This record gives sequence, C-alpha cells and structure tokens, in this order.
Amino acid sequence: MIVLSEVERFQGASGEVTTQTLLERLRAGQSITEFFLENQDAIYDFPLNECLKEYILQKHVPSAKLIRESGMNRRYYYDILSGKRRPDQNYVLRLLLALQAPTADVQWLLRCARYPLLYVRNRRDAVILYAIEHTLSIKECNRMLENLGLEEI
Repeated sequence: MIVLSEVERFQGASGEVTTQTLLERLRAGQSITEFFLENQDAIYDFPLNECLKEYILQKHVPSAKLIRESGMNRRYYYDILSGKRRPDQNYVLRLLLALQAPTADVQWLLRCARYPLLYVRNRRDAVILYAIEHTLSIKECNRMLENLGLEEI
C-alpha cells in the first residue's frame, strides 16, 4: 500500500536518506548502476495508477462522482486506474481538483506521474494552485484560465 506519508520519508524524516545526501552520493563518482543498487530503498518509483487508486480510496470519493466532477470519460478513468492508459498532466490535475486534494498531495501525485511540479511563478500553474488552495471546481479553474488566455485543464 502506498501512503502519502512516504513524502516525509524521502525528505529526511526518521533518519532516512535526504535528497541532498543522495545527490552527494551521485556526485561521488560511482557508476549509476552501483548508485541505484546501494540506494534502492531511498529511490521511489511508484506506479501512477497505484498512487491514484490508493489516494482515491483514502478520500472516500465514489468513482461515479469523481468521473462526473472531473469530466472524464468513464472508460478512460478505469483504464487509468488499471494502468492501461497513462493520463496527461491535465487529466491528473482534473482528478485531483475533483478530489479537492491539498497542494502537497497534488505535487506528490504529479511527481508519481513524472510530471513537473506546479510552479507558482508560472502564470498557468499559479492559477491552478489558486484553484487548489481555494478548492475551486474544474469549471471555475478553467474559467479563470480562459479569462487570462491560458490553456485550460
């Protein structure tokens, strides 16, 4: 089971390896294969579909409601959760806005998806972060993005 408290583990909580320590080890000159072998417990590689399934379970949101509020096709939603399809960043954001996920969870799940984290200095990202922080709907977020001439999610 994947739990979002895993974020703390990789940020140095409980005496675990910090990102800075990993970077120092990487710079030490050993081969990348040796680096991965020696640090396998400190490098995370969670499948996005597993992260999303677990997160949705934690939020106790019925799939029908999530599909409706995210505006996602039912088949596509289930293909994402089964791992058959990999959603683009906008679909991940739609799901997370529909789940009313806090910013820290959004960033964690974007990291799981291997997408760039939202960056407040980017206009579009700032609008999305605003929507997350103020628990706005996808429609409200998209309306703000459209009014500013930015790509909708």
